[in-house]
Amino acid sequence: MRTPIAYVTAVLLALGALLLHVADAKVYGRCELASALKSKGIPSKDIATWVCIGEKLSSIDTDTATDPDDDVDGTVYHGVFLISDKWWCDRGKAGCGVSCAKMKETLESNIDCAKKVFTETKRLKKNGFKAWGAYEDCMEPAEYVRGCAGLEEEDLDLTVFTRSGFESATGPADVD
Repeated sequence: MRTPIAYVTAVLLALGALLLHVADAKVYGRCELASALKSKGIPSKDIATWVCIGEKLSSIDTDTATDPDDDVDGTVYHGVFLISDKWWCDRGKAGCGVSCAKMKETLESNIDCAKKVFTETKRLKKNGFKAWGAYEDCMEPAEYVRGCAGLEEEDLDLTVFTRSGFESATGPADVD
């Protein structure tokens, strides 16, 4: 039979483990994500689109994960960019080389995995952003980096694709 002290100890250990898990996850601001993307070598012209996608999918929360019951085959999507555990994270070199658990811990691991998803999707579909359904809602992403130091609209080439062709954040491109 357990003593009351044993129960209290067990509860405190469980709470401590829960707090450690919560401490690993973090919700980032738009400018923090933009800065991290820039430091990871994401082209300036793509940063606002990445920030928009992250905001729409997860509110830039590394602890985001979908419910396996929400997907027909039980796939869970993880992290800031909702990366599939079936195809990408937890798949070693066959996937993105990042564990799904690691994506809860660091923004950088989310970016590393998303870059690989982007590259493979670009190879297959000519536009890497097509890996994310939220991309359709990010055709004019400049507002997502407005006010970010060193990432102002004038500092970025915010060319985006539209259904009719290319358009920049300042207006249609000249077409010859």
